[in-house]
Amino acid sequence: MPSIPFVLSVLAPLIAAALRLMAPAEVGASINLVWLLGLVPVFLATRHLGWLGALYGLAWAAVPVLLATFAIGIRDGAPPDLTALGAVIVTLAAAALGAGILCESWGREVESERLGSTSVRASEALEALPSGASLQFFLDKLFAGARRRPPLTVVLFEVAELDKYVELEGPGVVAEALATTAESIQAETRAMNVVGRLDDRTFIVLLQGEGIPGAWAFASRVMADAETREAPWDARLRLNVGMAGYEESIENPDQLLLRARKAISAARTLGSDAAVVFGGSSERALGISGMFILQEDGQLTEVHRLV
Repeated sequence: MPSIPFVLSVLAPLIAAALRLMAPAEVGASINLVWLLGLVPVFLATRHLGWLGALYGLAWAAVPVLLATFAIGIRDGAPPDLTALGAVIVTLAAAALGAGILCESWGREVESERLGSTSVRASEALEALPSGASLQFFLDKLFAGARRRPPLTVVLFEVAELDKYVELEGPGVVAEALATTAESIQAETRAMNVVGRLDDRTFIVLLQGEGIPGAWAFASRVMADAETREAPWDARLRLNVGMAGYEESIENPDQLLLRARKAISAARTLGSDAAVVFGGSSERALGISGMFILQEDGQLTEVHRLV
């Protein structure tokens, strides 16, 4: 069933044309005021379709005016009233122009308010994540626990090519993109593990009880989840990942974190959707197909075999 605005937009110019054709000659030029009904499709179409609607509305409003003007001239055996025709067309065009400008201005204002409110909510959600001293506290505790044999893996996440999108879309996209990434990470993280912010653009997950195989599977799930979420730009949300697992040779939490930082730095060089493991002996022996391993000497290798 057609909507009421659509029906009004279609009928208003036709009603105006009918009234103009049926008006007696003694009414005079004032009858041309009926063409103001042509403003109905102009305003309604602009409201729903913006500038494109303004053009559609103007075109539909102008057609009955043209046809009726020439039909009256033929009926009365007189030249068509081009002066009145021009005045009506100019009025409708001016209304369409003004409606288009106002609609665009309102649209920008609404979008700005939407992005602003989204950015505020996103920033509040991000600020709730552990960072700084609180994050260091969790890392120290879990590192101490790893010395008693439960596995511990540090996984870092970043939005791939974020600087490029900031340049193209503006800085307002940062908080929204990071908040979406945080949602994907938290959706896949168990309550026993810790999600935090390492810095303005890097998330950290402390996976207690997980070695590299589990961390790799976890990172893959997060990347797949992020890909399904709506990004604040016209493209998929892609991540880069770096991870490092606890080994007895690692003396303190900062060394473990440094390994993860080196891994994600290597992932950036590979482009989007790249995950890199800082490789110790266990990672090299594991050999998961498709895994990129960063050796201690800085060499980056990809595993092609499946175990």
